[in-house]
Amino acid sequence: MLRGFTPRRKVPVLIVGNSHTGALTQAIDPNKDPGILIVRVAGRDGTPYPRLRHPLLARYQPEVVVSLIAGNHHNAIGLIEPPEPYDFIVDDMPGTLPGRRIVPLGEIEAAIEAHMAPHMVRLDRLLGAFPGKPAFHVAGPPPIGDEGHIKTYPGNYAPASGLNPQITPKSVRMKLYLVQNRLLAAHCAARGITFVAAPEAGCDAEGFLAADCRKEDPTHGNAHYGRLVLETIKHAVANRGAAAPVAAEPAAAPATARAA
Repeated sequence: MLRGFTPRRKVPVLIVGNSHTGALTQAIDPNKDPGILIVRVAGRDGTPYPRLRHPLLARYQPEVVVSLIAGNHHNAIGLIEPPEPYDFIVDDMPGTLPGRRIVPLGEIEAAIEAHMAPHMVRLDRLLGAFPGKPAFHVAGPPPIGDEGHIKTYPGNYAPASGLNPQITPKSVRMKLYLVQNRLLAAHCAARGITFVAAPEAGCDAEGFLAADCRKEDPTHGNAHYGRLVLETIKHAVANRGAAAPVAAEPAAAPATARAA
């Protein structure tokens, strides 16, 4: 047993992730979500959470493992407009914006895969701690289409981009999100992990993060969105991956177990 940590115990559903677990932590309700445990681990050095290591995870004995590891690659790469604006073509969105350099899809995929690589190591490490257990990976929330929201709440993106950052057009950011999810889904499929898309109820008509699901930052969902994700996870687990849209519910008072 690790000093300061709870003893080994059985957990029906163990959810492990980085910053996107925050919305779930705010929304979880022990009456609605019995048997669900959320553990947030550090996404980078300096965060006040433990690293993702087998000794840490070994104290849990889950029946099902759910990953919310990373998911912000599309924002890290494309939220802020680069010096040379670009666009690219994906099957779902073949149009491009005028006056932008058209980049081959393969280059975009390579950039996203490079950014994802260390996080995919963490995902595989998580599954390695629980061999043979059903595993799921939940997509991060879609991009925020409202540029005004992003400029009002630039979060950690402000220092690197100046006081008046130029935001990449939402169509390009949505393409990056689609490519990210396609690559993640392929990684999961090759390892027997069920990939679960973001809840449709948390998206607006264009597929961006709905206004009532945004946190006051440029990339994350709020407690309302967390409620939707929890319901999506429960449905996916119950149906072994057949995730479906869920109706919105008011967020409950925070209650979770967190490794700290």
